[in-house]
Formats: sequence, C-alpha cells, structure tokens
Amino acid sequence: MNQPASKGRSTLANMLLFFGLLLAFNLMGYAIYNALDDKFNRELTALNNHFSKKSQLMQTIQTQMGYGQLIHNFKNLVIRGDNDYRTRSYQLAINSNAKVMRQSLREYKQFAPLNPIEIEAIQNVDSVVTEYVAKTNLVIKLKAANKTISEIDEQVVIDDRMAMQSLKIWGGYLNTEWQKQSSALAQAASSNMHLSLLLLFLALFLATVLVFELVIHRSLIRPLQTLYQDLKLIHTDSEKPLTNSHISITGAYETRELGTQIKNLMQRIDRQINELQTLRTALDKSTANMMLADKDLNITYMNEANLTTLKSVEQAIQKQLPHFVVDHLIGENIDFFHAHPEKQRAMLSQLQQTHIAHLQLGEVHFNIIITPLWDSTGERFGFVVEWKNITEKVMLETLRSNLKPSPDNPT
Repeated sequence: MNQPASKGRSTLANMLLFFGLLLAFNLMGYAIYNALDDKFNRELTALNNHFSKKSQLMQTIQTQMGYGQLIHNFKNLVIRGDNDYRTRSYQLAINSNAKVMRQSLREYKQFAPLNPIEIEAIQNVDSVVTEYVAKTNLVIKLKAANKTISEIDEQVVIDDRMAMQSLKIWGGYLNTEWQKQSSALAQAASSNMHLSLLLLFLALFLATVLVFELVIHRSLIRPLQTLYQDLKLIHTDSEKPLTNSHISITGAYETRELGTQIKNLMQRIDRQINELQTLRTALDKSTANMMLADKDLNITYMNEANLTTLKSVEQAIQKQLPHFVVDHLIGENIDFFHAHPEKQRAMLSQLQQTHIAHLQLGEVHFNIIITPLWDSTGERFGFVVEWKNITEKVMLETLRSNLKPSPDNPT
C-alpha cells in the first residue's frame, strides 16, 4: 500500500531560508559595524570640536593680549595719551580688549573640569587684564594732572611676563593634549572595534550554527543519517520481511518523499520476493529435472528432482568424468560436460528459442532441453535447462535394433 503524500518544506525552501537568514545575520553584523564606526567618528568629532573651540578661545585671548591690542594700546596710552591719529580712544580700545578676553575666559571655564595648567593660565591672564584695566584709569588721571611720561611710567609698571609665559604653556598643553586624547581615542576605538568584531563574529557563528541545525541538519542531514541507519539495519537483519522493517519518514519534503518511495519500493520487492519464493517452491517440488545457468553458463540452481536424478547416476557418469560430484555442481560451468565446449558456446550464443540436444555421459543418456531467458530490455541473462534421463529408452532401442532379423540371416 502506497504511503500518503509527503508534507513539509522542500530542500530548496530550506536552503533559501538558510541563506536568507545568513544574509540577514551578515547585514545585521554590517549594521553593528557601521554603528561602532559611527560612534567612533562622533566621539572623534566631539573631541576635535572640544579642543578646536578651546584653541580658538585661547588664540583669541592671545591675540587680544599681543601686538596691536591690549599691551600695545596701553603703551600708546602712556606715551601718546588717550587718542592720536591711530585711534579715537586708547582707553576704549583697552576696555574692548579686556571685555573680549574676559568673555573668552568665561567661555573657556565652561569646559570644566580643567587641567591645572589651564586653571593657572586663566588666573594669570585674568589678573593681568584686571591690572591693565585698573592702570588704564590711573594713566587717564595722571595725564589729566599733566604728569610726564616718565612719571606715569613709574606708577603704572605692569609685569605681564608670567601671563605671557602662561599663554605659551597653555597653547603647548592644548596641542599636546589634543594629540594625546585623539591617539588614545583611536586606540580605544580600535580595541573596542576588534573586541566587538570578535564578539560579533562569535555571535554570527553561533547564529549560523543554530540556523544550520534547525534548517539544514534537522531537515536534511539527520533524516538522511537515520534513513541510512534504517537501511543498514534492514541489510543486517536479512531474514526479516521488508514490509516489517522500519523506515523513517522525517525532515524536508524530499527526505520524507525519499523515505516514502523507499518504503513503497520495499513493499514491491517484498511482493516480488514472495512471488519468487512461491515459484522457487513450485520449481523445487516439480518432478521435472530443472537447472538454471547464468549468461556465462555457470550453474546457479538445480531443483530437488534434478539433484535426485543426477545422484542416481553419479557413479556411472564418474566413469567418464571422474571429478563429477553432484553436490559441487552449483557454481560450475557447463563446459564441464563437453569435450569441445567452444562448439556449445557458439551454438548457445546464437540461440533464440528452445533447443533440444542429446548428451551422453558414459553409459548415461540425457535429452537436454535448453531455453534462453530474456530480461525486459531484450538482453539474455541466462538459460533454463531441463534434463531428461533417456538411458533406458536408448538401451531398449539398441536392444530392439540388435534383435531385429537381418535380411541375410532370417530366423
């Protein structure tokens, strides 16, 4: 009885599912890698913006302090007074310089926490700016009192060397720290990227193994292995009827279909074996002396009647064929019975239908009825041979011939 139609995903569907999930995992990994790379770029951009803003503020302070600005304006105020052809009011210019510098210092302090170098530099610069603003007011008063430049200079001396040195150290610190933190961020990002990629690879590998187990191994490999073990067990237990043997029908559509078809085939083989066993039993019990030979003329079968007949004349045949032993005939070639086997082979190779031949083995006479056997493709695969012991008939005919009166010698 045929098995019901197989159900389940096909192998193609399982393979498409496997590669689809594999592609999804790889795209996920690519997205995670891009996210990590974007994170590093954002952090690097933030760091660069941080130090770039600090550097701009520090350069603004340094510019407002340097040539043509605060210090220069103060000197001009002392020497030339509040205004000349260069500017309307040095006092206003100095106050403007101080305002810009103090605003820059306030903005810089918002980047807290600051390094001690930065804190000290800010304090030194702020102190000097405050001093310049205070001394500017004093210069204006002294100018109004008609004090000489020398007298004014003696009262408004400002030591700004520490502030200028702090600006130099401050700028060097910013450049060094910028490079240091950029390098540290790159190294940390590289380490994190390698670790993340390793973890991502392991995750992808485990996910791939899991998907392979669920989609490929369970649906294809394991069912095929189980089917192989079932067939191996059937081969080992050759006495057990095929229809009673277990065949697993699991997995994908194709493996289930394969199991179903093998089971159907086993049922067909079992029916054919039963038919052949019935024919074998009938042939074994037949009173006709039957022998089978393959296409190479090797004896493959003799029924009980033929064995009995040949054993009854075994000793008589051994007078001509000393090595003739009935129990050893299975597997022997029929060339054994002929003095010139090449003639028999030539005749049998051309045989298309039943042929009757006479065979004499010592004092024993047989009629041999040979019929070629053909398979469904028209290829000859053997011969069926019926042996008829006609020894008594031949002896009677010989006796009659010897007893018949001759015309020259009437009785």
